[in-house]
Amino acid sequence: MRDSRDRCINPTGYGPRRYVVIELRSERYDEADTTSQHVRERRDQKALAKICLMVKPAVYSHVRSANTALEAWQNLAMAFEDKGLNRRLLLLRSLCSIKLETFVTMEDYVNEVMSLSQKLAAVDKPVDDEFLGAIMLQGCRMITSPW
Repeated sequence: MRDSRDRCINPTGYGPRRYVVIELRSERYDEADTTSQHVRERRDQKALAKICLMVKPAVYSHVRSANTALEAWQNLAMAFEDKGLNRRLLLLRSLCSIKLETFVTMEDYVNEVMSLSQKLAAVDKPVDDEFLGAIMLQGCRMITSPW
């Protein structure tokens, strides 16, 4: 299942996007840091340039007015993050209808269930662990036939 944020990223793969996210998170400076303001600004401009290079032309309007990489990233998050009722229903429906038999391995099944659970938590509707366990067991039903 594709995330709505994938619509704004150029199809160059997951690696570059992940790199920018990690770089943005690591660029927060605490008070004890002695990095000069010039170096901080240069790093921020490089991160902003990477974001601008990775988005599709239709999304430029969201990042064009940003002065910092963090501001650009927040603009993209506001534009493409969906926390509405339809999104929650889609995720809940997907979680409740997931079946082990549609996956090649048990690991793929568990990863998908956990991914859906994390997506629900991201839209402020976390799933209780006991309920998640029940959903996983329900999806693992073995098809039995009488003899």
